Amino acid sequence: MSRVNLDALLRREYMHVPLDKQIKYGEKRNEDFKINELEQMNFFFQSLKKPDFQRETSDWTPEKICGFIESFINGDLIPSIIMWYSGQFCFVIDGAHRISALLAWVNDDYGTGGLSRPYFNYDIDPAINKLAERTRTLVNKRVGPYQQYRNSLNNPLIDPKIRDRAIAMGSMSIKLQWVPGDADTAEKSFFKINESATPINETEKTLLKARKKPNAIAARAIIHSGGGHKFWERFSELNKEKIEALAKELNETLFLPQYDTPINTIELPIAGKGYSTQSLELIYNLVNLSNDIDIEDKSHKKQTPIDIEIQDDNDGAKTVEFLEKTKKALSYITGKAPNSLGLHPAIYFYSDTGRHQFTSLMAWIELLKYMDLHKSFKKFIAIRRSFEDFFIKYKIIVNQVITKQGSGVKGYRKLYRLLKFLIEHFQDGKTETAIIAALKNSEEFYFLNPEEIEVDPTKQTKFSSETKSMIYFKHAFPNPQICGYCNGYYIGKSATADHIDKIREGGIGHVNNGRPVHPYCNSINN
Repeated sequence: MSRVNLDALLRREYMHVPLDKQIKYGEKRNEDFKINELEQMNFFFQSLKKPDFQRETSDWTPEKICGFIESFINGDLIPSIIMWYSGQFCFVIDGAHRISALLAWVNDDYGTGGLSRPYFNYDIDPAINKLAERTRTLVNKRVGPYQQYRNSLNNPLIDPKIRDRAIAMGSMSIKLQWVPGDADTAEKSFFKINESATPINETEKTLLKARKKPNAIAARAIIHSGGGHKFWERFSELNKEKIEALAKELNETLFLPQYDTPINTIELPIAGKGYSTQSLELIYNLVNLSNDIDIEDKSHKKQTPIDIEIQDDNDGAKTVEFLEKTKKALSYITGKAPNSLGLHPAIYFYSDTGRHQFTSLMAWIELLKYMDLHKSFKKFIAIRRSFEDFFIKYKIIVNQVITKQGSGVKGYRKLYRLLKFLIEHFQDGKTETAIIAALKNSEEFYFLNPEEIEVDPTKQTKFSSETKSMIYFKHAFPNPQICGYCNGYYIGKSATADHIDKIREGGIGHVNNGRPVHPYCNSINN
């Protein structure tokens, strides 16, 4: 992940301005703007907004941001920014990344500055911090800070080259092009422009078009831990508070503890890194799965699914419901609730090379819903250790399913059926050898090769990041942390203390009479 999050620099606003506050198109508009008009206290900056349907401004790398600023400084041709005007705001229909790159330079905010911190509730992902600093360092090296240009006219000690460029900027401007018509026309223009130029990610497009629906609002809230643009701003105060609290809790459940690569710990989050290219798609799918919304692969269809059957949320109650059901679904996987199986993330949701497999997380959400429906958790606990040992040894089969079917929505149902197949065979008392033979004889899973290894050590001399992760995993699990009841693997995030000799049998609360166990195992044995 190397995309810089500049989403806070252009704030979103609803475009449907009341009629009495609208200004008719055709009145005088600026044809361009100067760079100093992007300073925080300038009137033009204060009027700049992006529509609530605008995608997140987080697609540019540090190099692309720096390159664009250089293009402006050098007087290169820059495409016009397409705008729409209504009420007191100037809405950016196309060009949000271009304006945001310049805003970042002018206000020295590359995702973690004075404009960004309150937007994200002062809770910014470390990955965003690193990218912001990397971008600032790159821009300062190749261009120089904006403030240096601004001060150059009154400071004879500043590099003459900087002063000359600053004077030249007085005649530079960015061209504006205004979209005529009402808010609906402007929205249609946005999607037309973005589908013909740089296509919007399918998940992003779905969320934009479904931005008033509870599943989309819930996903947006979770990804930013209750911060960012508040698509729930118009809800009641009580529901706003619930949404932000639940979203923050779910974000922490999914993405803590944080980690770096190569991996040298088995205390990993169940959903990988909180700021990655797949995070939004993962969360949106998890919200839908948790709320029994069909997420079948619709990539072959020309039109993006907008969840037509889901009604818009007008007061926030439905969004709260969606978040609460998502919390319940995840509680089976992790945490200390009595129903938590405490699935070990390094075993269930990461490959041997340390890559997070969000297809696995989706498959397990589906599988645990099935187990809950059929009241079969105890049956799983009975064979859990055997299943986990098999899964650790032959984890490559998950990659093989994903390679054949595709990741995410494309592959999770096949993986769900594979997991169900393995668990049922263990419950039938089958041995490892018999299960491998059953896989090879299966019409659905014949293509799997459990003996294949993910990295061939004979083809490389130095340790890659993936190989370093594999080395750690290989040596971590022979001495695992084991549940005192089912002998399955656990991590501290999902373990509870249990009396070896029960209180009802005279057991005392001494350290020698305690052991860590899975919350679910504890709840059914006490």
